[in-house]
Amino acid sequence: MENIESLKPQQKIVDMLGQDFFQDDTHPYAIERLQNGITYEVYYAIAARYKPLRILEFGVADGWSVIAMAMGYPEVKYIEGYDSEVGPISLKNANKHIDNLKSKGYCKDTQFNFIKQDTWHVKNIEGQFDLVHVDGDWIYTSVKHDLQLALSVNPKVILIDDTKCQEGTINAMEEFIFHNKDKISNIYKLENGGIKEEEKGLTVIEMKC
Repeated sequence: MENIESLKPQQKIVDMLGQDFFQDDTHPYAIERLQNGITYEVYYAIAARYKPLRILEFGVADGWSVIAMAMGYPEVKYIEGYDSEVGPISLKNANKHIDNLKSKGYCKDTQFNFIKQDTWHVKNIEGQFDLVHVDGDWIYTSVKHDLQLALSVNPKVILIDDTKCQEGTINAMEEFIFHNKDKISNIYKLENGGIKEEEKGLTVIEMKC
């Protein structure tokens, strides 16, 4: 795999966007991850590496991962994301952040479509997506379901978050890999700079085209 470090932005994403980008409704934990310079920069680099025209994300939260990927590959045409809005998470905030991103001159031609829905209730997703980011809850059955949805859109690459110590995520991922090994070309383990131990680890699965 091309050295991911070489594809990270020279500046932190928080510095690229400017402090005025961030609003009072940004969750403090997200700010901490933005400030560390090693979390969202990984997603930026991954998008720069794979150049996806269409991105699908399960677990949008405040939108920072897709923002980083959109900045990493500004030619992305369409980003679709799902979130059930648990706790402080609000897609309203995510949409505000996208508006701010475009006001900064980024991704003006990219269409963002965030959907308030638990993916457990999603049975079918229309269209093909080049990259799928699985970052929902850590329950085995939920992750398994999300990975099957990911496979159904014929992606070139699947990203699975929180794969270092979340047992449910790890078990679902390993089962997915075992049952789809004939469709997988490469698997990479990355550090995504998660601050909390339970949120560390990012697995990149390249699919055969």
